[in-house]
Amino acid sequence: MTTKHVEDWFLKRGLPFNKAVSDGLLEQGVKNVELLKLVPDDVFLSWFADSAPVEQRLARVVFAKLKKEEFDEFKTATKLNLVDDSPKPSPPKKSKKTNSSNNKAEKQKEIYVKSNQTKAARKEADIVSRIVYAYNCNGHQTNELRLLLAKALQQGNTQASLVRSIRLRAAGYAKKEWDGKVKKCKIAKQIKSVIGRIKENLDKGKLDHLFEEKADLKSKTVKPNTRGRKTVDITKQVEDKL
Repeated sequence: MTTKHVEDWFLKRGLPFNKAVSDGLLEQGVKNVELLKLVPDDVFLSWFADSAPVEQRLARVVFAKLKKEEFDEFKTATKLNLVDDSPKPSPPKKSKKTNSSNNKAEKQKEIYVKSNQTKAARKEADIVSRIVYAYNCNGHQTNELRLLLAKALQQGNTQASLVRSIRLRAAGYAKKEWDGKVKKCKIAKQIKSVIGRIKENLDKGKLDHLFEEKADLKSKTVKPNTRGRKTVDITKQVEDKL
């Protein structure tokens, strides 16, 4: 019994697939198109003896073309390895939108990983470096910065050394020229003022809550009870004192 692939091969080339052809294939033991190449020319053409002259000439041309192809014995090993001349569907095109989304996700993941690595590195840095990282050059300072400055002062760092470190190393100030004199630099005077207030409140014991309780260290200075702003109780107490 011949396979559907063999029958399709005949029909797709305009050749009749009748009882004579089917019996001839069965007699020759042809189970796939590759084995068809081993059938003698006269035997193959005899299957079309009762066909129209044009079909006989077509059979001669088609078979001659098939015999020119190199015989591949591996295609005869199983019925699954048949010559299939049916058109193959083209592979689906990759969506540019999907690629773009994947790239965006990868970049976000990379940024997230680098951010975590940076945070971990900052936690292990010395206290002056952590102060430099935490110092806000464009607005109010957080309780985290106040706590770090208080600890640095307790450890023996002078106000002058802290002013110099922040002025020279903080991201928003580093590229701005400075001759090292505080009195002639508005930025340096502002930093000195912030550290001075921290030193004053530290000496008066007004920063005890930052050391003893879990205050909101990321909170910035806000005016309590103003419209649109809320503070937690502990932070509010600290900021009231400051």
